[in-house]
Amino acid sequence: MSNSSPLQFDEKTSSALCIALGTAGTVLVLECFRIPNCYMSLSLAATLSLLPRPTLSYVLARFGALSLGILTSMAVLIAFFQAPWISFPLAGFIAAFGYALFFKHSGPGSAYAFGAYFLALYATATHSFYGSDLLIQALKLWVQTIVPIVMTYLAAALIKKHQPPQTYPKIDLGSIVSIGITVSIAIMLEMTIETDQETRLVMASISTITFLEIGKSVNLYLQQMIGYFLGAFVATAFLVGIVAFANDITIYLLGLAGLFGLLEWLACYFSNHTALFRGIIAMCSFSVFMIPAPDSNFHVAYGRITVSLLAFFVAIIVYHLVQECKKLTLQLMKPKTQGLSLEA
Repeated sequence: MSNSSPLQFDEKTSSALCIALGTAGTVLVLECFRIPNCYMSLSLAATLSLLPRPTLSYVLARFGALSLGILTSMAVLIAFFQAPWISFPLAGFIAAFGYALFFKHSGPGSAYAFGAYFLALYATATHSFYGSDLLIQALKLWVQTIVPIVMTYLAAALIKKHQPPQTYPKIDLGSIVSIGITVSIAIMLEMTIETDQETRLVMASISTITFLEIGKSVNLYLQQMIGYFLGAFVATAFLVGIVAFANDITIYLLGLAGLFGLLEWLACYFSNHTALFRGIIAMCSFSVFMIPAPDSNFHVAYGRITVSLLAFFVAIIVYHLVQECKKLTLQLMKPKTQGLSLEA
């Protein structure tokens, strides 16, 4: 009985209920404290809910990764704020190697927490660096991120069966390079294009990297891109039908839980199309959060969707190109290796 959860469900139902409770519970707590612009917490909750039930040590590792990411970002900003030609490449380097380190030792949840919140503070502060405000920004990020980590852990402890700690392979150099390039492009985009969604852009790139590192299949790239594109339409329908039309927090929370729960149930039921449905989940997690109040017009919502799509597609394209270059390099080296062995 030690490997069971308090509630017994099949795998599809338990995974669906876990993401439903994890995301809706996160939003409910954030709404109680009236914290604005907390789509970051919703996207983290959606990602963590898809992972196996964590041990307490993994949960503590997520807190540690989050804290280290924010502290490291503060250090880079303070030390090199007047030297962006140093802080910019350094941010890409730290995000890539920090992500790889946490992925190997404590899984994708901790890797996401480190990379996303390191970049979130960096992107936010480079647009509005006001001395002591940096500490306030860092504290807000840290506090609001505790909520999804705790809520998704409680949901998993209640619903998902206990499993042995999952081991994750070391991220190879090609993946680290693709992460660094993706992060650098995302930072350049948020610095050059006129948008107030700079944090969303860099975090969406890390979200895509997390899904890619978990899946690791070339055949899933196209399916995942289609999922992101379809997710834009699903998010728009949700915003129109639930947020704008109903404009009620209870209906919003029920709709949110139902949306994510249904998509995850379909992802488990149609196992050959898991990447597609989880692409829709990722897109919705960045687009349907309109708390503490709905936007006055849909131009803002469409801006969020467009920025998220841009980051998703950049990450997939870069990742795919780096993997293809790695394959080509291995193929070119193979005849030389065979020739050396024959001479020996």
